[in-house]
Amino acid sequence: MRYGETGLRITSSNPRYSVCHCPLPGHSDTHASSVIYHDNNMFVCFRCHVRMPLEQLLKELGLGDFDFERVEDFNPVLFSEEIKYQPLTKEALLYIESRGFSEFEYLPQWVASPQKNNGVAFLFQNNRRVFGYQTRLFPAFVKKETVRYVLEGRRLPWFGDLGHALQFGIKVIVFEKAFGTLKAQYAANKYGLPVTAVCSAGSNFQRALLDLVDLNVPFVFDNDVAGRSAADFVKKQGYRAWIPKLPIDDTPVDNVARIIEKIIGS
Repeated sequence: MRYGETGLRITSSNPRYSVCHCPLPGHSDTHASSVIYHDNNMFVCFRCHVRMPLEQLLKELGLGDFDFERVEDFNPVLFSEEIKYQPLTKEALLYIESRGFSEFEYLPQWVASPQKNNGVAFLFQNNRRVFGYQTRLFPAFVKKETVRYVLEGRRLPWFGDLGHALQFGIKVIVFEKAFGTLKAQYAANKYGLPVTAVCSAGSNFQRALLDLVDLNVPFVFDNDVAGRSAADFVKKQGYRAWIPKLPIDDTPVDNVARIIEKIIGS
C-alpha cells in the first residue's frame, strides 16, 4: 500500500522518510509536522511527541490496514560506518524554536540534523572535518529520560568553533550543556559579542580539553551536584568557574547575553 492511499496527507518524500500532516484528533496541524520512516514504517509527530507503528496508527484512526512485518521495535541508537548528517530540517527547527530560539540566522554552523532526522545534532569537528556528533533526541524518541543524547562517530573533547577562536584570538567560554552552548553562541551572534561558546559535552568532560585552552578561559556549569563538582575541579586546575542561578539552556537569550558580558568583563 502506498502512503497516499492510507488517507494521510503526504506533502513530500525523500529516500529516507515522507512528511505528512498529523491525523491525530485534537491536533490542528496547519503545517505538516509528522514523518513516516521508510525503513521501519514508524510514524512520528514532532508536535504531539507521538511515535507508533504506522499500522497501529491507521487501525486506531480507522483509516485501513497496512501490512508490514516488524522484525523488532524501532531503536533510536545511531550507527554508521561514516559520519552522515544533513542541514537542519523543518522538524529540527521546530524543536529548536520550542527551546527558546526564534531567529534562525543566528544559529552556528556546528548544529545540524542527523541522517535519520530524529533529533538535533551537535557536530564534533576540527579543521573542517567532522569526526562525529551527539544528538539530542526529539521527545518522541526518548525511551528513558536518562538517555536523551546518543553519539554518532567519535567524540572530541569539545564542540564549537574552538579552532577559529584560537586562530583569531577570540574570547572562549566553555559551557557544560549542548543547548546551553547553543544559546550562548546564538546570543553572542545576535548581540555581536566577541565570544566563541565551546561545549565540554557534559560536566564529566574529557580532561584533554584543559590542554587546549589557557587559564584565562572561564567555565560555566549548572548549579547541581555534578556542576558544582566540575567547577571545583577546574578551579583547582587554575581556571575560573561560573555557576549562574539558572541553567543557561533555560535562561532567556537576552539574559544569556548579559551573563556573557559580565563574564568577559570580569
